[in-house]
Amino acid sequence: MDCRIYRQTLKVKSTGKVEKLAGEEVPTGFILEVTKMALTNITRGDTRMELGYIDAGGEDRVICMNLGTNIRHHHLTGLVFLMAGEQPYGRVTTASDDDLIYFICHGKLWPVE
Repeated sequence: MDCRIYRQTLKVKSTGKVEKLAGEEVPTGFILEVTKMALTNITRGDTRMELGYIDAGGEDRVICMNLGTNIRHHHLTGLVFLMAGEQPYGRVTTASDDDLIYFICHGKLWPVE
């Protein structure tokens, strides 16, 4: 069985307190094996971040979040699979104006038989 590559790289300049960056939806007929998902605020540290996915019903599901201080980067550890209709996302909940934030999600799209 052959897979397709899933790759999202998003960048935003913050305009407020919460910034959410969502990748493309997993297409019908596939599941996404997430191999890397990360969120980085290159402007400043002390940022609260979370990684998760938007389920097919539109609800946010948090997979992991940071609780420390002086954090500029947060990444997923472990294996996650997303189903068709779901979207990976990263959210910075303490963003300031003009923070430069990057979100990446890479993985393998496997066909469902």
